[in-house]
Formats: sequence, structure tokens, C-alpha cells
Amino acid sequence: MRIILLGAQGSGKGTQAKMLVKEFGIPHISTGDMLRKNVSDETPLGLEIKELMSQGFLVPEDIIIKMTLERLTLPDTKNGFVLDGYPRTLLQAQELDNFLLDLDLQYKVGESDTVVVSLDIDDEIALKRLLKRFEQEQRSDDNEASIRRRLEQHHANFKDILDFYKDQDILVSIKATEHDTPDIVYNRIKDALLKLGVL
Repeated sequence: MRIILLGAQGSGKGTQAKMLVKEFGIPHISTGDMLRKNVSDETPLGLEIKELMSQGFLVPEDIIIKMTLERLTLPDTKNGFVLDGYPRTLLQAQELDNFLLDLDLQYKVGESDTVVVSLDIDDEIALKRLLKRFEQEQRSDDNEASIRRRLEQHHANFKDILDFYKDQDILVSIKATEHDTPDIVYNRIKDALLKLGVL
């Protein structure tokens, strides 16, 4: 089972990924976690990333793509994975698609065990969650304006990614409201996977 989890920051991707991993025993692959680990381990890639970020640059897309696709070649992904926070651009989606096709994985619901789950959440709910999270983590580098900017950037790229996966008929959208617990959202995801024949 291969699950690609999409959604804005604050949509609950990380929480849902952990629940899927716990139940199905497949690895959780998060680009954010991989970037942070490379930086903390001071790998050659991590040093390059740290230098770019210290100068105020975003990590280049080719680095993100290479790092993610290399991770997907490791043996623990043979029986599936939960990909969290990737792709974030149409180019990343296309590169991932080509990579998986090279591994002879077919993107057809009912014939494959690959599905894209989009967690749909209102921006104001995401904003509240993120402000609360950053307050708890005592992070001073985030505020309402910077979070709103990131949400706008997400929306600018997201439609093209959704259309790309809709065209392949492997996309399911899961609504998450302010009053939904993680368990409620998780059950919606599992119901959708069952209907698609992935479980």
C-alpha cells in the first residue's frame, strides 16, 4: 500500500501518517523530517541545506526531489509507504510519477495499491492549529502573517497537483472540520481506502 498524503500545513498530515504507519507497518516518509535529519546529522546534503537556509533561500526543488526519490529506493519501502508533504509542486508530482512508473507501479485504482489522499481543511482552522502549535513550541519565527503566506503559496501550487492526480483517477479528498478528532478523520481515510480496494 502506497499512500501519498497531501494537504496544507496544519491539515493533520503528520498525525494521520503516524496512525497509518502504526496500523499497517509501512514507513512514514516526511520530506520535512528528512531535511531536519540531514541538517542535524551534518551530512554533506545537510550542510548545503543549512547554508542555503542561513542565507534566507528555500531548499532548491532538485534537492527535495533527489532526496525523496532516493529514500523511496530503500528496501523498507518495498511493501509500501506513507509519503507525507510531498509532492508540493506539479514538477515534483510528475517526477514522482515517472519514478514510480519506472518501478512498474501502475496508478490505476482497483489494479494498484497506490492512492493520493488530500486532507481538505479551511485555512482559518489550519491557522488556529499552527498558531497554537508554534506557541506550544515557543517558536518566535512564525506569526499569523508568515503562516498566511505559506498557506497562499500552498494554494498557488495545489490545484495543479490535484488536477494531475484527478486525471489519473487515484485522488480521494477527505474533509476535516474544526470539530473532527484525528480518529474521525482517520476512519474517513480508511473508509475511502476500502472503497478503492486498497485495503
